Amino acid sequence: YAGMLSVMCQLGAGVFALVLGYDTEDPMRSPMVYSQGVNDFWGRRWNRTVHKFLKRLFFDPTFNATRIRWLATLAAFSASATFHELLVHHMVRKAPPHLRLGVEGRQGYQVAFFVSQAVLCYAERSLDRLLPPLGRLARSLPYPVQVVCTAFVIAPFGPLFTAPLDASGLSVSLAKMFPSVVLVPA
Repeated sequence: YAGMLSVMCQLGAGVFALVLGYDTEDPMRSPMVYSQGVNDFWGRRWNRTVHKFLKRLFFDPTFNATRIRWLATLAAFSASATFHELLVHHMVRKAPPHLRLGVEGRQGYQVAFFVSQAVLCYAERSLDRLLPPLGRLARSLPYPVQVVCTAFVIAPFGPLFTAPLDASGLSVSLAKMFPSVVLVPA
């Protein structure tokens, strides 16, 4: 999914630039290959366009009002969760009836995924702040080790994000639209 979304964002940005003549920035900064932590993944590398939007509309106002970083982070991730939950609900509702059958009882998976990511971001920051030697140790690890560790921390939560798409058969439909995408069973 990550690779497919990255390619779609790059194509969209390219078409936007070509048609309207505007220069665009790459919305993805190789999150799966270069992220050195959960906060780096979500804050600097994954869908930077959406990150800027969520930061401006949800994180900054919440932080400015409360001065509580974890609450502002939760606000931004909750907004993303709500959007994704509604998007998946709409996609599944529009799917043919035989594809909707497997999705019963799958509501809330997007919320669980994004709230878990907010918790991971908070935990990473807290660990660095509360146990500085551990934070320094983590940052001193070789770059590839940091990337692998980040993937191992984020990846177990992936099925929460993909469960409704898998259950509805939309994953298979997307894979047919993008033949270079290979579905790997969970």
